[in-house]
Amino acid sequence: MRLNAKSLFMALSCGASMAAAPLHAEIINGYHVILTVDGSTSINVSGGGPNTPAQISATKTVGNVTANLAVDANQHTSAKAELSGSGNATARVTASTRYSFHLEPPAGARSVKGGKLVLHVALEGTATGDSDLHLLSSVQADFGNATGSTTITDGTTLKAEFDVITTIAPFIDDISKANGTVRLALEARANLAGSAAAAANATTGTRVTGFRVLDATGAQVTGFTMVADGGNVPETTGGAPSGGSKKPAIEFYHAAFKHYFVSADPVEIAKLDDGTFSGWARTGQSFNVYTNASSTATPVCRFFTVAFPPTSSHVYAPRGFGCEGTMTNAKWQYEGDVFKVLLPDGAGNCPAGSIPVYRLYNQGQGGAPNHRFTTSDETRKQMLAQGFLAEGAGIGVGFCAPQ
Repeated sequence: MRLNAKSLFMALSCGASMAAAPLHAEIINGYHVILTVDGSTSINVSGGGPNTPAQISATKTVGNVTANLAVDANQHTSAKAELSGSGNATARVTASTRYSFHLEPPAGARSVKGGKLVLHVALEGTATGDSDLHLLSSVQADFGNATGSTTITDGTTLKAEFDVITTIAPFIDDISKANGTVRLALEARANLAGSAAAAANATTGTRVTGFRVLDATGAQVTGFTMVADGGNVPETTGGAPSGGSKKPAIEFYHAAFKHYFVSADPVEIAKLDDGTFSGWARTGQSFNVYTNASSTATPVCRFFTVAFPPTSSHVYAPRGFGCEGTMTNAKWQYEGDVFKVLLPDGAGNCPAGSIPVYRLYNQGQGGAPNHRFTTSDETRKQMLAQGFLAEGAGIGVGFCAPQ
């Protein structure tokens, strides 16, 4: 099971306060490497500290399994978990870094209170065999907090990008007096199973590639400098990250279960339509999502349960916003990252070029949990009137769909 967000940030925090602190030329790095072969732990080491790069590499052969493991963290992070041979083995390598920053505005800059600080983060790597790469990034600052994440789960996606968007509090008159902290927590995971020779590898690197500052109207104010421990972050220009190719997620309803379900998988949609999965019918509602292969947005995890007989159920949760917590619940079976979306800010506002998808929970009506996702405000109000509960940011925005 993949480490959850709390576990990743435990390695990253290293006992330091989560609150933003004045810039003090200190960068804190950490790592954790675990190798298990045939049920026995062969490597379980962690370390790191302030102002010293966290670096470790090891090659170890246990029985018929060879593991190549490596970590490097020092404002950027990289991790490698590679297994080859035959047998049953799991390798998990995490790398974390934390550094302080402050913004220096250009002379005569107009007010940016109520605006946004946007950090652009890139994850590059390959994941083949049974492996994946997961990145969680956050900003904690005097003027606001934000989190973002992404995952690479295949050998064709070589780069995934996303924005971490922090709203600048309306009481911040001088942004240069506000300090903040950037955190990156990265995991590379590889599994090897079976008696036949096989290989799985996950190698990656990540960093904050740029930033931009927007005013309260959403217009960029150029000329800022982000002074950061370990090296300044460059200013960039442009809008929200491009999500890549889009496809529709179609909504279905099961009258006997009184459950809603969405799918963006063409094969699954065809089986729902032709009755292979009986009892389901289209509601006529849908919304766009990004494809796993090319999206730069946040992955959405899907889970399945039969813990509420006679009804089964699914739940969807974005990475960093409920996915990892659900993985720790034994009642729910993780089915994979099924599509990607953009995330709203804390007030429920969606990035440019996207629209809100409202998340509504049935509060266990009928004896089993179920959620409905809709872009229709009228439908949102109807479901609330039927006893559903709004979940998400603002008035209940679960995520944002590309237009």
